[in-house]
Amino acid sequence: MSSRILCAVALTCLLPLGCGGGNDSGLGPPNVLIYLVDTTRADHLSAYGYARATTPRLEHFARESVLFERAYSPSSWTRASTASLLTGLDPARHGARSRKHRISKEAPLLAEVLAAEGYLCAAIVTNPHVVETWGFGRGFELFEDLGALAPRWQDADASLVTERVEPLLDGFADDPRPFFLYVHTIDPHGPNTPPEPYDRLFTDNPRVAPLPGALTLETPAEDVENMRALYDAELRYADEYFGRLLDALRARNLYDNTLIVFTSDHGEEHLEHGRGGHGQQLFEECVRVPLVVHFPGAEGGGKRITARASLLDMVPTILAVVGADAPPGLDGVDLSPLLSGAGGVQWEQRPFFLDLDLLRHDGKLHRAEGVIRGHWKYILVHEPEPKALLFNLASDPEERKNRNAAEPEIARTMRGLLHEKRAEDAAGVHLLLASDRRSPEPTTVRARLHVEGGRLRDLVGIELEDEDVYSVDPITEVIELAFVLRETSRHSTIRQRKQQDLDGLIVRLEPPTARLVIDSIEGMVGILFARGEKLAGQTWPLTLAADATDWPAPPADQQSGRRAA
Repeated sequence: MSSRILCAVALTCLLPLGCGGGNDSGLGPPNVLIYLVDTTRADHLSAYGYARATTPRLEHFARESVLFERAYSPSSWTRASTASLLTGLDPARHGARSRKHRISKEAPLLAEVLAAEGYLCAAIVTNPHVVETWGFGRGFELFEDLGALAPRWQDADASLVTERVEPLLDGFADDPRPFFLYVHTIDPHGPNTPPEPYDRLFTDNPRVAPLPGALTLETPAEDVENMRALYDAELRYADEYFGRLLDALRARNLYDNTLIVFTSDHGEEHLEHGRGGHGQQLFEECVRVPLVVHFPGAEGGGKRITARASLLDMVPTILAVVGADAPPGLDGVDLSPLLSGAGGVQWEQRPFFLDLDLLRHDGKLHRAEGVIRGHWKYILVHEPEPKALLFNLASDPEERKNRNAAEPEIARTMRGLLHEKRAEDAAGVHLLLASDRRSPEPTTVRARLHVEGGRLRDLVGIELEDEDVYSVDPITEVIELAFVLRETSRHSTIRQRKQQDLDGLIVRLEPPTARLVIDSIEGMVGILFARGEKLAGQTWPLTLAADATDWPAPPADQQSGRRAA
């Protein structure tokens, strides 16, 4: 047999789950444009008060738009955060939270919703983490990865993107349908090599900077400052081409009736907290991103909103503006009430969660979680160096003073929020199937399961592709599944590698003492529980449980709980 099954009993608190494109009159449905500039920290933009003139075109755009001064990404690396932008779900729920994970097919993408509303959906991307392999192509009539056409994906700069997008706009102007266009540019992602004359905007010595991720505390100060200057120059370059795209929209009478979102997936560190690059920590320079929204007809133009916002809020906001129903259970909220001053203290008290689970190219795993509520921010680092951090962002916006020991009650409350979130996301019985790395052929695993002593409350697919199917009999609640474990090629700049296929289900039962019985299973070689007990060769049926007595959820003041396999 060529597959392996991991069955894990997870955290056991079963908590609640959370018409014409060219019409600029405002009478037709608005167009939608999301323009994402990769690796852009908000505090390096002149539109956000930065001293260097990095974004003059964005400043002009902001005078006709709404600028959110405190916008956050839920993670500090691309795939996890961009999936949240395009689903309205946090990484634990959309599934694409680590390097090996893709967007769950049960997480609707904005393009899928808008396509069902009659929109022409197109995407131009440059980052290999935002491609069809990882689930980003669903719903798009046109999806192009310019990074795959360049010598290196980092070479597909903003000029190439604009050159490709402008002909699309001609087609949009002539099409009776409204359009949704997602544009993902790569500048100023490292290496920081702005073209002439931008390379000399902020430095007299535009020598090639070290890779951001290679910065250490031993890096000479002049090299660090040179990197900042070249990073800022790439921001200016990206800003210029964003402005040119706006000019192209105006020239085709598309601007006024288009909802335009300017944002980023994450920021960049320049040794503010000991590291360079991104995808390693959850400090403000990593997760504070720009968010400037042009509403159709320039509604709210010139407003600067201080209430906290996030990438997760874009899907519900966009769908509210275009008049479409949002998928149920989104983690984001519609931001449009903030235009009229609604929100206030209650708005700030909704917790916003941060997530990081990334194995970097140097082999180091960086795993952390965090939560922001009000002016408090709590970070719980699991790997590579466990620690707990608490910051008062109102008095310490640069996160220099760890208040974890000085404010034990606040720290306990914030840990409790993380615990509740973790329990909600992971509650239930996990049935995970992994392809056998030694077998070149795909394997189909079929299983039949039923519930005893309770009822089936919910099923959540884990990393399922279109060929992976399951069904539930509405009367007997018998679950049948057929998952195809098929490894796929993953292109690397170094070598071609195979991506292991992981498919699974989270089965949530009510009450938690109910049992999940596996009546039969074909195409497997073994089962493991989270405790590591091997159950290969067990007599069927096999009974599994998420029992609050046998598997208690950890108390709220513990730093971490039992992890599902």
